[in-house]
Amino acid sequence: GGINIGCMQEKGLVGTDVLPVELCPNNPEPNQGDFFCVDFTVNNFRKIVGMQFTIEFDHTVLEYDGVANYDLPGFNRSMVDSPRDMSGNPVPGRLTFSYFNSAGPQTIPDETAAFGICFRAIGDCDDFSFVKITGEYTKIEVISGDEPPPAVGVNIGVAVKDALVRINPCNQNGGLTLSTDCPDAMPGDVI
Repeated sequence: GGINIGCMQEKGLVGTDVLPVELCPNNPEPNQGDFFCVDFTVNNFRKIVGMQFTIEFDHTVLEYDGVANYDLPGFNRSMVDSPRDMSGNPVPGRLTFSYFNSAGPQTIPDETAAFGICFRAIGDCDDFSFVKITGEYTKIEVISGDEPPPAVGVNIGVAVKDALVRINPCNQNGGLTLSTDCPDAMPGDVI
């Protein structure tokens, strides 16, 4: 007989020859009304010519405000737009991301902040929204420009994580709130 080693409880990633690009967002905690960006760092971004996907978020909590380009060559605001419904109206809480660099394959070092999707926090205090990469309106693809392996134009895939955006609590008393890194401080202590 064999030995039971248990079951993997987290999503795993297996690659052959080449690993998928990883898109890793931060988890911002804006105040109500703040403008902010969900910044995406990348791993395994090697000789990539393009990528596309849908970004989903709760439109009652977040309002799309644009993009930030950090280190993704050729990326600009026109590469992110709202998909349209059957009547031609923008679909609330959905964005299509379509990146293509005509200058050819690009390589970005691991742990580099590549781009940001920017929002305004329009929800109430303590509201939250996930910001997810899906294939709902736009098929998820990451296209390699590498010559074997994989061949030019092959979709190598993407490994994604969701961002959690939580609007900070509002001060109900209208007073001043101070934060400190002193874990031993008690209310009323002088620090």
